Amino acid sequence: MKLTKLATALLLSGALTLFAAAASAADLNLSVAHSVGEESTQQVTSLAFQKKIAEISNGSIEATIYPNAQMGGDRELVEGVQAGNLAITTSSPAPQANFVASAAIFDLPFAFATIDEIDKTFKDPEFVKALGAEYEKAGFHLLGISNLGFRITTANKAIITPEDLKGLTIRTMENKNHIEMWRKLGANPTPLAFNELYTALQQGTVDGQENPMELIFTQKYFEQQTDISKTNHIPHCLCWVMNLAQYDALTDEQKKQVDEAAAFAIAAGEKYIRDNDAEYEKQLLSRDRKIHNLTPEQLSKFKSLVVDLWPEIEAQVAPEVYKNYTKNIAK
Repeated sequence: MKLTKLATALLLSGALTLFAAAASAADLNLSVAHSVGEESTQQVTSLAFQKKIAEISNGSIEATIYPNAQMGGDRELVEGVQAGNLAITTSSPAPQANFVASAAIFDLPFAFATIDEIDKTFKDPEFVKALGAEYEKAGFHLLGISNLGFRITTANKAIITPEDLKGLTIRTMENKNHIEMWRKLGANPTPLAFNELYTALQQGTVDGQENPMELIFTQKYFEQQTDISKTNHIPHCLCWVMNLAQYDALTDEQKKQVDEAAAFAIAAGEKYIRDNDAEYEKQLLSRDRKIHNLTPEQLSKFKSLVVDLWPEIEAQVAPEVYKNYTKNIAK
C-alpha cells in the first residue's frame, strides 16, 4: 500500500512522539506543521507559539513543530488538519481556498496600496469573525491571519508594465484566481509545487515567479533571477488553522490559552518580517540584483487589466466576508 508523505511522516515520528509524551508532564501536545524552511516567518511564528503556549499553560500544553514540509506540502497539511491527523498548520490562503471557498477573498488583485491598509482589514474584528465562520463550516478553527506585506515578481528582466509580462512563463500557486490574474496580465501562468520552484527556475522551465521578498531571499530564488519588481499584486498572508474538533474538545481555559498564544505568535512573526525585509533588500542589492519600485500610476495599469476579476471572486465568497474585507479598501 502506498502511503502519503503525511502518513509516512506520522508513522516515522510515532515512536518519538510516544517517547516525548512519556517524558513530558504536558497534558496536551499540539502538532504544528508548515512547508517552508527554518529561516522562515512560519518557523519564527511557530517557535513563538511553542514558547508562549508552554509558558501560559504552565507546561500543560506543548507544541511539536514540523517544518520543511516534513509532513507534506501545503495541500497535504491542510488536509491533515481537516482530518485531525495534525492539530495546526499555516499557509497562504491560496491552497486553503480548495477547502474554504471564502479564502479566495485574499485573491482580490491590487486591492491595497500599503501594508497599513492590509493591516486595517486583516485586524478588523468583523472580517475575522465572518471569515472564521466559513472556516468552521469546513472543520477548521481560524487562529488568526499574519500580514506579511506583499507578493512581488521576479524574472530576468524588469516588470514595470503589463507589456513586460507578455510571453513570460510565471510560476503560480495552484489557484484558479491567481492563474486567471496572470493570464489577464499577459503572462503564461504555470502552477507548480513550492518545493519544485528553484529547480524549475534553474532549468528554465519557468521564466519568473511571484513570492514575498523573504522567500525570494531565503529560498535563494535570486540566484536564478536578476530582477525583483514590486508589483504588490496581492497581500502575502498566512492563515493559521487548527482542527475544529480538537479545538472544541479543549476546556474553556485551554481555548483561551491557545488563542492567546496564537495571537502572540502572529504578532511576533509580523514584527520579524518588518524588521528583516529591509535587510533582505540590502543583501539582494549587494549580490547585484536589481529591485524595481513601481509607482501608483504604474500599478494602476496592471489593476485596470484585472478589475473584472473582482466580481468573479465576490461570487466565490460569503457575502459577509466580501463586505467586511472590502469596506476599508480605497475605491
